[in-house]
Amino acid sequence: MTEPPEQRIAAALERLGQVQRVLIQDTATASGLSPLQVRVLLALAGAPARPSELAARLGVTRATLTDSLQALRAKGLCEVAPDEGDGRSRWVGLTASGRSTSGRLASWGMPVQRHLAALPPGEQGGLLDSLLRLIADLQRDGLIPPARMCLTCRFYRPDGAGERRASAGPGPGEGAPSGAWCDLLAAPLTPVDLRLDCLEHEPAGA
Repeated sequence: MTEPPEQRIAAALERLGQVQRVLIQDTATASGLSPLQVRVLLALAGAPARPSELAARLGVTRATLTDSLQALRAKGLCEVAPDEGDGRSRWVGLTASGRSTSGRLASWGMPVQRHLAALPPGEQGGLLDSLLRLIADLQRDGLIPPARMCLTCRFYRPDGAGERRASAGPGPGEGAPSGAWCDLLAAPLTPVDLRLDCLEHEPAGA
């Protein structure tokens, strides 16, 4: 009996997950790091973060993250600074060496990305849209760590582009197939514009 499509899709995602785990493990080993340390460096490449926020994004405990941060500090790749607005809080950021290292590590997923880049733009947008909606659903179920994604952001309007265009007139991206709109950018969003990790993200309903 043929498995239902949702079961086969889940199995395909697991296969992709296996590839991703092998790639990041190989990259970490070649760099003298652990896979979690690689993920920490990549997560901090965009901007510094509080340890509690970083642990939540990576889906690890504070104790586990603390161990990785201590190792990265010993290697001179990250640094911890006090929060000037709150003496009890700290910020974690990359050193110059850490930024250089994270830049080299950023290519760890290229073997998979090359194949995704070969897909037609329409297929890329459809795949990205479906995966982000799945991630948003799993996030609401508490099965994965929160992500700073468009679909959970207060600036995201799934059906707002038509209204904004009517009031503001033609603008960037006019004629895009998606009806989504970003209030922060004041621009429509096509499926391939949707982000999984946006520094300007603000949770909807916050």
